Amino acid sequence: MATTDRNLGIKYKLIKCYTTFTRPANTTAYVIGQAVTNSTSAPTLWQLDLGAQGALPGQGCEVRKIAVVTSAKQTLLPTWNVYLSPTSFTATNDGTALSIPTAQMGVGGSWFNLDTVNSTAINNRSALIGCNTPLLLDPADTKLYGTMQAANAYIPTSAEIIYVIVWIALL
Repeated sequence: MATTDRNLGIKYKLIKCYTTFTRPANTTAYVIGQAVTNSTSAPTLWQLDLGAQGALPGQGCEVRKIAVVTSAKQTLLPTWNVYLSPTSFTATNDGTALSIPTAQMGVGGSWFNLDTVNSTAINNRSALIGCNTPLLLDPADTKLYGTMQAANAYIPTSAEIIYVIVWIALL
C-alpha cells in the first residue's frame, strides 16, 4: 500500500527488512572503530533484499529507522555505526579496524550512528530513529549490503546473535 508524504506529496511504500548474524565465539572487547562481523578470518557482509518486498533495480529509497538488537544484555550498552551500500564490497575481519575502500564509499552508501540505546532483562537495543536518508539502489540490484562498526568499547557475549532491522521507504 502506498502512502503519501503530507509535506512533499511523494508517494512511498514503507517496508521493514531484517537480517541476523552471529559474531565470533569470543568475549574480546571491541575498541571504537573496529568491525563487528561474523568472522575473524572470512567475514561476509549482511544483505537486505528489498526486491523481495517490491523494490526495483535502481529505485530510490529512504532509510527511516535502523535498530540493532543483541541476544544478550551487557552492563555497558553498545552503540554502533552502520554502513549501508547499494553495492557489495569486501567485509572486514571482526575485531579489526573497519576498512571500506574509498572507491566503495563513493558509490552512494551512507553511514548511520545508532546512538539511542536501551535494554531489557535479556537483551540490548541500539537505534537511529527519525532519519530520512536517501539511497539509490544499484541499477542491476535490489539489495543493500551492510556492515557494522563499534562506536564504543563494547564487551560482547561469546557467539552473540545480532539482529539488524531497517525501515525503508521505497520511493
